[in-house]
Amino acid sequence: TNLMEQMDATNFQGTINTKNVQDDILVGATQVNTQTSPLPDVVDIELQHIFAAIRFQVKAAEGYTPSADEGVVACWLQNQGTTDDLFSRAGYLLHTGNETPEIQWTPYYSVFEELYRWEYPTGVNFDDDEPHSLYVPNGTNEGELYTRNDSWIMVIPQTVKDGSLKFFYKMKHTDDKVFSVTIPAITYQPGVQYNYILEIRGASAT
Repeated sequence: TNLMEQMDATNFQGTINTKNVQDDILVGATQVNTQTSPLPDVVDIELQHIFAAIRFQVKAAEGYTPSADEGVVACWLQNQGTTDDLFSRAGYLLHTGNETPEIQWTPYYSVFEELYRWEYPTGVNFDDDEPHSLYVPNGTNEGELYTRNDSWIMVIPQTVKDGSLKFFYKMKHTDDKVFSVTIPAITYQPGVQYNYILEIRGASAT
């Protein structure tokens, strides 16, 4: 891939920014001794996902009935605090292709701007007990890049510290009011999906 800055027979490495790259990328490596005879007809390569994936779903909290046609019309992630050790949408990938291939990430480029902003003018409703996914195709240019993986967002594997990252959202019938919920501390691992279900009750969510 042209994303990689250096490539050779045993490793490749480069910088990836998930603000612009939301393609699910697989990597793999194996070794075969070409001096043995006979050579295998098929060489198996075990592929690994380089990204972690997160998804946000919404539902009405138990006992709460939202107003008719209420729904989430926009959302994004945003760092909190003043340190530079925050959630990063970019990182440096090193994949070593030896007998035990490894994916190593070095996150960087922490910013306080809105991350993965997405809008859906008609809103994703949450008028029942079933979770409804955000980051669906929206018919606009705002966040369309983040809708190509069945509502899953590709993110750099990294550790999120407690209180350092919030999920913000806006609802259809509350004008421009912005709501938020804190992402619990977690370590995102490559090849693992993390599904968040927001139970909304009026102006609060868990």
